[in-house]
Amino acid sequence: MHLHDDCDTVCLEFDRERYIQEFTKTQFAGIEYHLKVVDLLKAIQPFFRELKVEDEGEFWETGDRAILTAHMDWARKAIGDEIRKNPSAQFKVKTPDGKIIDLMT
Repeated sequence: MHLHDDCDTVCLEFDRERYIQEFTKTQFAGIEYHLKVVDLLKAIQPFFRELKVEDEGEFWETGDRAILTAHMDWARKAIGDEIRKNPSAQFKVKTPDGKIIDLMT
């Protein structure tokens, strides 16, 4: 599912054991798109015996928008600091498969 040009495509591919190992980078699209991905995962959660989600923004676990905002602000600042140190660095680089790389030096 494509949500935003600055967000990885949400791709849920299951193996025979119904195991998914994917990630979706939302930080460049913003908080609202992160919340949409969490909403999708919450909606499908009842169909699994166990659904483990690792959310670097901690919203999945806490439901706290302020914590998510702090994580996104920290990431934005860290990338900005690196770009100032290395002006030739590239950020928000899309790979041919549509994934987004934070920073390339």
